[in-house]
Amino acid sequence: MYSKMRVDLAAQVLSESVGNALLHTGGEEVSETARFVKMMDKFFDCLNVTNFTSGLKARKPFQDPYRSGGDFPLKWLEEEFMPCLKLWETSVDQRKGFTLKAKLMMLITSETRQ
Repeated sequence: MYSKMRVDLAAQVLSESVGNALLHTGGEEVSETARFVKMMDKFFDCLNVTNFTSGLKARKPFQDPYRSGGDFPLKWLEEEFMPCLKLWETSVDQRKGFTLKAKLMMLITSETRQ
């Protein structure tokens, strides 16, 4: 049986405000975690385009509607987000002492990547 996903909870935890709080309280030691959290916030925003003005009203440019292949959110996904995921995948693949199953658990699922 499938369990119900609570995407709203993930969006709350992986938010820009949480990323900023991490940087404020943890400093340089947590900078990569904060970067990841902020990146996921932008990714969620890219997926959460509901109408033509939601990005303007919320002052979140990643929620702007897609009008062409050169739109800012799409360029960000292609030029920053996807390469970051690829680097993550390569980094996990190169780790020694872990089984394939353990390495797969360190990554975003293939279904999510597609």
